[in-house]
Amino acid sequence: MYTLQIKTDSKNKIIHLNEPGNLAQVLVSNGIFIDRACSGKGTCGKCAVRFVSGAPSPNNEDENIFNQKELDMGCRLSCKCTVSQDAVIEITERASYAAVEHGISGINELYLLDHSLKEGYGIAVDLGTTTIVVYLTKLSDGRILGAKSGMNPQRQYGDNVITRSEYINSHENGLNELRLSAIGKINELTDALADENKIDKMKIFRAAISGNTIMQHILCGVNPFPITVAPYAPVFTEQQKMPASVLRLNIMPDAECIITNSISGYVGGDIVSGILAVGMDKDIRTSLLIDIGTNGEMVLSHKGKMYACSVAAGPAFEGEHIKYGVGGIKGAISKAYSVDGQLAFDTIGNSSPVGICGSGLLDITAFLIDSGILDSTGSMDEEKCGQADGETAYYITEDIYISQKDIREIQLAKSAVAAGAEVLIHAAGIGFDDVENVYLSGGFGTYLNIKSAVKIGLINRALESKCISAGNTAGMGSIKSLLSDNVLQSLAALTQKVEYIELSFNKSFNDLFIENMLF
Repeated sequence: MYTLQIKTDSKNKIIHLNEPGNLAQVLVSNGIFIDRACSGKGTCGKCAVRFVSGAPSPNNEDENIFNQKELDMGCRLSCKCTVSQDAVIEITERASYAAVEHGISGINELYLLDHSLKEGYGIAVDLGTTTIVVYLTKLSDGRILGAKSGMNPQRQYGDNVITRSEYINSHENGLNELRLSAIGKINELTDALADENKIDKMKIFRAAISGNTIMQHILCGVNPFPITVAPYAPVFTEQQKMPASVLRLNIMPDAECIITNSISGYVGGDIVSGILAVGMDKDIRTSLLIDIGTNGEMVLSHKGKMYACSVAAGPAFEGEHIKYGVGGIKGAISKAYSVDGQLAFDTIGNSSPVGICGSGLLDITAFLIDSGILDSTGSMDEEKCGQADGETAYYITEDIYISQKDIREIQLAKSAVAAGAEVLIHAAGIGFDDVENVYLSGGFGTYLNIKSAVKIGLINRALESKCISAGNTAGMGSIKSLLSDNVLQSLAALTQKVEYIELSFNKSFNDLFIENMLF
């Protein structure tokens, strides 16, 4: 028998093993979250742990991720690590540190209460790929009693919906594993809200849930794999309703649970809720909604017609595929700026820097452009930079840097978003100057620096003065659905107004993508 002593930020735990086992799987099966963004391929480095004692010899994947100093300290990839002796292991928990206000103050006057339930409580859920947010409301008057968020535990199966779908398709019980992990987090957040507000969960009579199409398929127990291969057809886009007992939510068993309508395989209920939240379904002005999260979706509304598309952009802006990229956690570099020509930065919680989150990446890239360290092609000036693991890198602290490879990831992400917006503009037959409002939503979209976004080419310069930080529009739209039967009944007609543009087959997008690679 082997004994593992696991040390995290908040607790210590002893795990006993009867036989050797994969460390990541051991941790997950014992209730310890470990981030496997690459779905256990050993390429992302997010599942790193440090062996205080009992470290196994480093393997090829370890040597590709860690430098010699880190290897000597006992750093290993848990997804590629087999434990076969007693060990003491340290794990830094990367729970989201950012507050979950999401613009809920003063939100109630936006919604007309016309639901059939006049007592009890309801929950609205933003089922994000990276983060899950639950709002608790009082059905009698629509008051928002509180909100809680947490990392989506499905991340241990991959950082994006494609890798999660692949996991489901290649593991016999994969669908149920992912489904129950998300439901478990929704229940955990709901429990915390009920306890905090001293209410009986059996008096939660309704739930409205919005997520991207693949997330909604998983929640409903439907294999989403058909969405990932041509012609990218979802099994359903219609609104789904079922009792909480079927969904396994720990609220009143007969509570009605509503999963929002989707538009296509890659424009889901979260975007439909976003349209509701900013009022694009009623507003005659020309408006653009851009939700930059793990996925990048956008909708353009012009003269009563809407156009939508989805781009593969989000992971870099949420810290994935970036050497020192992290989410919105304590110690993340979230802002960067020039002081007397030198880079200065702020961190979340004013803590010692542990990495760079999406908004910080934008600011640092903009600084590098302004300083002449980064040219228009995205090449870094070797004379003004250092070296790290055989490539050019700009050091932000003694230990944290942004590399040439990181810059290429940022280029790919920003180019996809910029090109997607331009495709919608062309589809509507207008120019960027004709757009009157640009709503930026999602965790990254809410906190980014507009000037930095324009500087790197993520957002067209003509839109700079028109940008509005819209907060968590998926969550706000879910609240609107929760509190209004009329809204729920209108969603089918709303989705019919939206023309979805599949960019995989769009030559214009490919050309624009190449054009927008330049800074």
